[in-house]
Amino acid sequence: MVPPAGNSAIWVGFPVGECSIYVVHQAKDLDSSTALSAAIGSNAEILETMTDVIGGNWYNFGTAQAGWRAEVDKWTDVIPNLIEDPNAKLITSIGLDSAGTNFNSDGLISVHDVKYNAAGDIHKWVDLLNSPAVIEAGQAAGMSATVFQTSSTTGINVFNFASEEQWLKFNEMFSAYAGDITAWIKSLNAYWIGNTNGSKAAFAAWNEAAWCNLTTPNTGGVYKSSDTASQSTL
Repeated sequence: MVPPAGNSAIWVGFPVGECSIYVVHQAKDLDSSTALSAAIGSNAEILETMTDVIGGNWYNFGTAQAGWRAEVDKWTDVIPNLIEDPNAKLITSIGLDSAGTNFNSDGLISVHDVKYNAAGDIHKWVDLLNSPAVIEAGQAAGMSATVFQTSSTTGINVFNFASEEQWLKFNEMFSAYAGDITAWIKSLNAYWIGNTNGSKAAFAAWNEAAWCNLTTPNTGGVYKSSDTASQSTL
């Protein structure tokens, strides 16, 4: 799904395996986020599909965590098994207040399922993301990055880039650390949302590593632009 320019929030999901999906909800601010939540809640078709959900962990990140947690709590009436993952620990959030990060048709979102080689390797990964060179390049790319630890050797990352072009520029620098990352990560499945047509060569280069799998899954969801909400499914 590639929402049109100008949207202030998205709610998009994609399949992972046969019986699971990931859903990403991101917005420029709490007002935009709650407005989209209300639009979703008024959609009978979406609500009907949610009755089939037998379990759902959610991960809270961003600059409005307290307010958003209260909003998500309202959804437990629809999805009783929706709970904040008790095993998840937020390790780092980078650039979430970046003026360059956006949520329109140019933006890219990447969700990572990660298995690390050993306990403690997640902190080496986080140290790399917080290094001056990566922070500088990330700021130029309108990057935000959030890293959760879900066990001693597993985690979830959520990245956002202002555009594919800016991600590609960032990747030129970041790919130099592939050797270091190989020492820390056992497997990484990355699901990319947005226009990645120009990134095929970059994805292929990363996917040469045995631990790396960058994909662009079929997605569907809801975006909010101005005062209206629309659905899009691919």
